[in-house]
Amino acid sequence: MALLYKLPSPFEVETGTVLMHEPPWARAGELRAQLLDESYPKPFVIDNGKSRFLYFNVRLMQSEMSLKAPNDLAIRYTQKMMAFLLFQPRPKRIALIGLGGGSLVKFCYHRMPGTHMTAVELDPEVIAFRDILRQIVFRLTSVFFAGHNKVYSITYCIL
Repeated sequence: MALLYKLPSPFEVETGTVLMHEPPWARAGELRAQLLDESYPKPFVIDNGKSRFLYFNVRLMQSEMSLKAPNDLAIRYTQKMMAFLLFQPRPKRIALIGLGGGSLVKFCYHRMPGTHMTAVELDPEVIAFRDILRQIVFRLTSVFFAGHNKVYSITYCIL
């Protein structure tokens, strides 16, 4: 598991500990200021002792994982994303664009063990939280390609 920089949450509503991919010598005051003014450029996790929340910025919580029920879908939009099961209750394959906190992958893996899943994630910082968010990743493969004057790295997991 990668070492994470821990910082008391500077937010009034989101209490707990902020977990960040930063070196141990990072300056807490600067990180706190970046979180508060929304200039912090990486995803981060807030752990309040009951749940862990993956944020892309203060205004955008991407996922929630209950520590008591880590394989359940805690956020309404993720629950609604599974509505396809009403029409296809036993899919053979599922492709997810974006791994996020891994909520959908964990849910599908535990409830549909025979389903082959592929998740595509562009951001290595998101994948780096896989241990803390208990993301299920059995094999990671990176593919690099160039487009729009940028080089992209796509990392995907195959379960």
